[in-house]
Amino acid sequence: MVVKTEGLLQVFSQQWTIRSVTLTYAKNYHQRVVQAVPPHAQWPNDVKVPNTDASDLLSRDVDIELLKIAVQHGSVDLNPDEQANLEVELSQGRCCLQSTSGGGLFRVVALVALKLRRSDGDIFVQVGKSNARGDPVVSCQLPGTKRKRGELPISAVRRLIRDDLAPMQ
Repeated sequence: MVVKTEGLLQVFSQQWTIRSVTLTYAKNYHQRVVQAVPPHAQWPNDVKVPNTDASDLLSRDVDIELLKIAVQHGSVDLNPDEQANLEVELSQGRCCLQSTSGGGLFRVVALVALKLRRSDGDIFVQVGKSNARGDPVVSCQLPGTKRKRGELPISAVRRLIRDDLAPMQ
């Protein structure tokens, strides 16, 4: 593939959306490549950059446009409030959208879970939460958090430890 610089610059000067999407993709791709190093990831290669999928590289605006197009074409059935709520989630980076083979969309939320194991094999788990009234609610799960759009898994783990597990220190 050959990209002529003059032609690309001309497209960028005339098509703000293409420029924005391309620059966001390039910036995010570079960040992912330089962060993909052992021990947190395998080395990147020409085919794969570890811990990266398209939603990590593209602008949030791409998902919002995908949603609007899908609603216009009737391939997604949302009432105006549901659409507005989803657009807010997309703009805040709390989820992303992926296309289905049938032309629909599905909402994707990336998660990280932290599995801490002692030398004797015991693991650290969350055994409950408090509800809004402060009453305990039983819930056995690994500590985890939602990954923000474009956030590296290791960054989400650090945030989990810093914010959610800080009282354990």
